[in-house]
Amino acid sequence: MTRPSGTGASRIDLPGAHPGGAALTVFWTAIPLLMAARALGLDLEGQLGTLAATAIVLGGGLPHGAYDISLLGRVSRGRRARLVAATAIYIAIVVAMVLAWRLWPGATLVFFLIAAAYHFGEDWEGIDDPLLRLICGASVAAAPALAHPDQVAAIFSDMTAGQGGAAVATGLFLAAPVVLVVTAVCCLIVWQQGGRMTALAMAGALGALLLFPPVIGFALYFVCLHSPRHLASAQLRLGDLPWRWRAATAVALPVAAAALWLAATGVTGGAITPDVTAQAFQLLAALTIPHLVVSSYLERQGFGPAAR
Repeated sequence: MTRPSGTGASRIDLPGAHPGGAALTVFWTAIPLLMAARALGLDLEGQLGTLAATAIVLGGGLPHGAYDISLLGRVSRGRRARLVAATAIYIAIVVAMVLAWRLWPGATLVFFLIAAAYHFGEDWEGIDDPLLRLICGASVAAAPALAHPDQVAAIFSDMTAGQGGAAVATGLFLAAPVVLVVTAVCCLIVWQQGGRMTALAMAGALGALLLFPPVIGFALYFVCLHSPRHLASAQLRLGDLPWRWRAATAVALPVAAAALWLAATGVTGGAITPDVTAQAFQLLAALTIPHLVVSSYLERQGFGPAAR
């Protein structure tokens, strides 16, 4: 990672965001294809498109957090009791999030959005100011809330069983213009620092979030831009593990997390919403919080993202 002369911010380029990177190639290919599909009259906002995007979010996005336990094992340096304790805390946080969705769905949604904004803000390594990074991270939710307010309100209402979700969507709608202006300025800052591929990718992601239905726009950003960066960092840290083990981990742990989610919701009385997409975002929230805790712990242990 290099720093431009005379500035305190680091130059960034996302893993996979370089010319020829597979993730970025898929991203820039999908956008015109989706535009063509819309021009041909295909219903991108229908149930089939939403369910397909939901499956992509889960299948393509969850694996980037699948190495949390392996990374914890690495910093535990063979201390099995320490690893078991850390894993138990990880699982306990997931179960706590399940209970939070049931007991305080509105507050949990707000908490999730703030945590997600913080996490997505980590993608903006060219921006040093924590508040600016938080605002840039918030643009992932604010952009669709501005362009597709009814759809976002419907998703949030399903996630909260009608307990405050629509009000949260309205709040995002009102804040979105400021959030997007600040994010656009940050794109220019990153461009000027030399991270041009990153700036273009982030600008493209904002365009997709504004143009396409919320779940599809989010899937493009989450799977093609956000997840590859974190996945590449984790795999680099665990580069001495056999590739078959790494591949199996990327598949097995998200499946285990989904099974834990289903078991926990079943024990606590079942899902609070029958909507599959809403449940997928609840699951994402339940995994985001322990993922952030692990990431923070790894940073303190000097085992943070290799890109920093």
